Amino acid sequence: MLQTVLPQPLELELKEVGVPTPAAGELVVRVRAVTLCGSDVRVWKGEKTGGVAWPATIGHELAGEITSVGDGVTGYAAGDRVSLAPWFTCGVCEYCLTGETNLCDNMEVFGYGISGALAEYTVIPALGVANGQVVKTTDALAPEISALAEPLACVYHGHSRSRIHDGSTVLIVGGGPIGLLHLELAVLAGAGTIIVSEPSASRREFARRHGAHVTVDPINESLADAVAAATGGTGVDSTIICIGHGGLVAEAIEVTRKGGLVNLFAGFGGDGTGTIPLNTIHYRQQDVIGNSGATLEDYRYAVELIESGRIDLSEYITDRFPLNELDAALNRAISGDAIKVAVIC
Repeated sequence: MLQTVLPQPLELELKEVGVPTPAAGELVVRVRAVTLCGSDVRVWKGEKTGGVAWPATIGHELAGEITSVGDGVTGYAAGDRVSLAPWFTCGVCEYCLTGETNLCDNMEVFGYGISGALAEYTVIPALGVANGQVVKTTDALAPEISALAEPLACVYHGHSRSRIHDGSTVLIVGGGPIGLLHLELAVLAGAGTIIVSEPSASRREFARRHGAHVTVDPINESLADAVAAATGGTGVDSTIICIGHGGLVAEAIEVTRKGGLVNLFAGFGGDGTGTIPLNTIHYRQQDVIGNSGATLEDYRYAVELIESGRIDLSEYITDRFPLNELDAALNRAISGDAIKVAVIC
């Protein structure tokens, strides 16, 4: 079988290796599709190294088909279509025991610390199988659509903490794939006014087609003026920052109303520091929250949202590449012109 390997950042090899055989408790999955995440790109570029086992086989947004089942595994069979919640948690730390598994002290992530899915076949370790992280999916959806359950789960986790409800005013800063998924969930929640700030014209148009009431080009327009016009000068109820630029946080706080919420959903580049208006937060009694990952329950709910058709992600895969063109796929993902790039294995 073919397997992609990153010996180190900015190096990529395509190797011919044997098809794996599952050990007790494991599953082997024939990978059908992997969608690329911004963190995959950061690993490739050497910007994300923590938790990565080198040489690395990345890829954690996957869908495929079980081909072989290890001894002791029940509930799965060869031929089952599946996707994977890629967060391998310990189950015994304080956070796992209180249900906050996304904050597990000992978490390893498939595709980083655990060899990932950018290969023709991949092994799902016994811990993930036992934890129920392998989720059966329908044959009716293209595998690259099923693979989007992972980013949707993370977005849902953040959305569920952002106090968005019927009639809410919402600002989404960044109209990349994550911001657009936040848009889908805000629409589903019945938000009354949704503003998307995004410099790319094609992504702004995508956002309008998918329910944004107002789109803003932050390079050539005033975001503060656009928010004031859309909210009668009050500011939005909830702001979700989906771009990891620290300078955007202060602006987001200023356009959020008294008693409102700002969700720092994105991870922030560089040293991760920035300057924020503390007195604005204080006197407006705002909540500023962070967000990290998702739980298995979030993932299962994301699968249900996709498979039920309550969220239609059919337009999200804008580019498809074969496994032997992974370098081109990564460069396309970097370009900012695509929504989601899929590697079809």
